[in-house]
Amino acid sequence: MRRIAFCAVSCALLAGLLIQQRGSVGESPAPATDSGLVVKGTVHSIHLPEIEPELPKAAGRETTQLYCAVCHTSHYIMIQPPLSRETWLTEVTKMRKTFSAPIPEEKVPEIVNYLVAVRGQ
Repeated sequence: MRRIAFCAVSCALLAGLLIQQRGSVGESPAPATDSGLVVKGTVHSIHLPEIEPELPKAAGRETTQLYCAVCHTSHYIMIQPPLSRETWLTEVTKMRKTFSAPIPEEKVPEIVNYLVAVRGQ
C-alpha cells in the first residue's frame, strides 16, 4: 500500500514538473506566492522541500544507499520497525525477486548486515 502511495505521489510530482516546463517560448515565469505556489493561467504547481534523511553510519551504508535508493528513499528504511536478521534477509530477497530490485546476489549479505545494524532487533 505504501509503495502504491509513493508511486502515485511521484507520478503527480513528475506530471506537475512536466506541466510547469511546457510554458510558451519567451514567456516570463509567473511569480511565486509566499506559500511557494506558482500560478500560470489555470496550472498550479507547488515546490516541496527535498529533505533526504541520512542513513546512520555503519558498515555497508554506501552499498545500501546505492542499491536500495533506486526504488525508495532512505526514509522508508528508517521507518521500518526493528526486524530480525532472518526477516531482513526475507525483505531484501523479496525486493530482488518480487520487485526486481537491481541488487547483485553478492551484495545481499552486506545490505542485510547493515539493516540489522541500524534497524535490527
